[in-house]
Amino acid sequence: MPVDLSNRLGCKAWQQRQRIENSVKHIAKGKKLKNPPPWCQYRILKSALRISGLWGVTYKQYLHPTVERNTFHITDLKSDLNGFKILQISDLHLDLDPAYLPSLVGCIKALKYDLCVLTGDFQNSFNAADQVVSLIRPLLDEIRTQVFAVPGNHDTSDLISKLETAGLPFLLNENIPLKIQKSNFYLCGVDDPIYYRSHNLAKARLGVPEKELTILLSHVPTTGPEASVLGYDIQLSGHTHGGQICLPGGIPIAKGSSPRTRVKGPWQEGNLQGYTSSGVGASHIPARLFCPSEITLHTLRVVN
Repeated sequence: MPVDLSNRLGCKAWQQRQRIENSVKHIAKGKKLKNPPPWCQYRILKSALRISGLWGVTYKQYLHPTVERNTFHITDLKSDLNGFKILQISDLHLDLDPAYLPSLVGCIKALKYDLCVLTGDFQNSFNAADQVVSLIRPLLDEIRTQVFAVPGNHDTSDLISKLETAGLPFLLNENIPLKIQKSNFYLCGVDDPIYYRSHNLAKARLGVPEKELTILLSHVPTTGPEASVLGYDIQLSGHTHGGQICLPGGIPIAKGSSPRTRVKGPWQEGNLQGYTSSGVGASHIPARLFCPSEITLHTLRVVN
């Protein structure tokens, strides 16, 4: 795919993204992400975890991704797609602390899958593009199938361009037909809906035949209602980190803008089947509590 972001996103979406990226607020936020001030809530949280003796536990959970398995049951699924497996990787935040990468690559090496998708937030700070491109190479080298990505709220247009140049194609309010033996399905993807607000779900499915299976990659699960109205069949998302720091039983302390029922795992919106990955990395501090990092292996199955 060409690295012509403006045409692919659409004029309005591109202008919206550029307004955000060039704003004083964005630049100031980028500086705080790169060098958080001492009074930052995340530095305070990290200190609290150290003082409480929990830092070792939370860092260990961060370092060792688990493999979650999910099945989408689909009526009238074409026989060629029955059993098709999609590996989802989300929220790498590679520049925060890439120490989990060897474990992640090891997990992938042991899995069998037919397609790999990455659902956003490759970087933590806004100016880590060159570092991320370097760090992600062992992961991309290990992926043995076609791979596609969408951006997250931490991902700048500079990073998208450099990752595409490095060989990772993005779906930017667009779709691509994928042929499995004699059957097609359409993989669709949108730009970030919450920070840049440059997504366009209608544009992402332009040209898709009505009865074809559509799988939407959207960084956040909050696009579920619109995706359902537009007739998407499946949505894969991330962003929430599953709460990252949770109470026993995986109950999120903070859930952000996502409904509590969509913070992690499978969910339903009308006829749309969705899944929110807890992600493999972490935001702001490399720690997880009662919320292990995950990569997800989705299987498509026909409803008998």
